[in-house]
Amino acid sequence: MLVVVIAVVMMRSRPVFKPAATPESKPAITVGASPTNSLRTNNPTAFFPLNKMKTRYAGFTDAEKAEFQSNFVARYKPALDKWANAFSGRVPFSLDEVTPDKFAERIGPTARYHEYVFVVDGITVGIADKVGNAARVDYLNAPTQTRQLATIPTSGQPPIATVPITRDEIIQMLYTDSGVQFKPNDIRITPTGFSGSLNGGAFIAVGGNPDNEASWDYDLVLGSDGKLAFYLRPKPQ
Repeated sequence: MLVVVIAVVMMRSRPVFKPAATPESKPAITVGASPTNSLRTNNPTAFFPLNKMKTRYAGFTDAEKAEFQSNFVARYKPALDKWANAFSGRVPFSLDEVTPDKFAERIGPTARYHEYVFVVDGITVGIADKVGNAARVDYLNAPTQTRQLATIPTSGQPPIATVPITRDEIIQMLYTDSGVQFKPNDIRITPTGFSGSLNGGAFIAVGGNPDNEASWDYDLVLGSDGKLAFYLRPKPQ
């Protein structure tokens, strides 16, 4: 089971995106799309052209840039604040570091749902924004930590069988984050020291079928310092 969990984390770890350094940066990927596709806004009747799957800020239209700047204040910053409050003391960066200039790219297959990706000190943070839903943090990956999950220990230190968090703490954090009151048997915890070189941390799988990772409500990894190394919450339906 542990091998499966490690493989899941590594497969689901999105690449680390680097913010565009200059206005001349090009969109990451372009795909053929109908010119009638549109960018989501708070007003479902407002439409903007959309013809890219992945787009950096330099590739935004003036209208998209204005909307992003407005939504960062009205939607994305509040989403970050709410999430950081739920995981107080376990976020591996200061919220003050998440600013519009740390925006890396927008990802989205349709105009109704987009992921806004930020990179802070090499840590990737994703905010899901769907028409009709409040924006929310749904992804974090700290690659300096998660890479250790797939490396062979060389320190000679025995695996640490304890974890830096309790089941009750997890239940409270997730309730604050989602409003869902998970039961103790919904929380599955495995010490990371049993495999790989991230010793002293914890794999945490929440809800769903233990044998079907696609059904999980949360997929988390904590480092030995108790801070989030990986966070995945499925996108809103």
